[in-house]
Amino acid sequence: MAKTYSDNPTVSLTHTPYKPGSSMGARPGSIAATMRLDNVREVRANLMKVEKAFNSIEARALWDVGSEIMDEAQKRVPVDQGVLRSSGRVLPPVRKGDTVEVKLGFGDGGAEDYAIPIHEHPQNIEFSPRSWLSGGGPTELNYTKSGTGSKYLQGPVEAAKSTALAEIGATVKAGITRLNKA
Repeated sequence: MAKTYSDNPTVSLTHTPYKPGSSMGARPGSIAATMRLDNVREVRANLMKVEKAFNSIEARALWDVGSEIMDEAQKRVPVDQGVLRSSGRVLPPVRKGDTVEVKLGFGDGGAEDYAIPIHEHPQNIEFSPRSWLSGGGPTELNYTKSGTGSKYLQGPVEAAKSTALAEIGATVKAGITRLNKA
């Protein structure tokens, strides 16, 4: 007599005692097991839901790290009239094959002409572009607040490199835990 154990309606495991003439369990004292997966479409649909949820979790984790970098960059960006600071953006995640990208930066909305020069400009006036020195542009940059200045985006990106992977991993792990509880 076969015994069937099932803790999920889609998976069953059957133990079959010795049965002369069968290919498995054909010898006295042997036992065979048959594994069967029913409702494969339902299983695939559930796996697709899990994959979609996981993709959302990992994209959100990357976006969170990008947002933390932007928060720090916002503290470091020099402010004259606030146009450059207000141009800071973190774009939504974009999936390209096996890659998820989050882009962040400064320079839209009126700041495009000086986002890069301010980012790359050291505080020492000797290194100002000639156009700034002779073309009526600023002859010096007055970073109005301590801690602001050039490399306002590069600095936070470099600082985040050592912790970003761990932060993404922790966010993904927490998301999977929430998914398992749902």
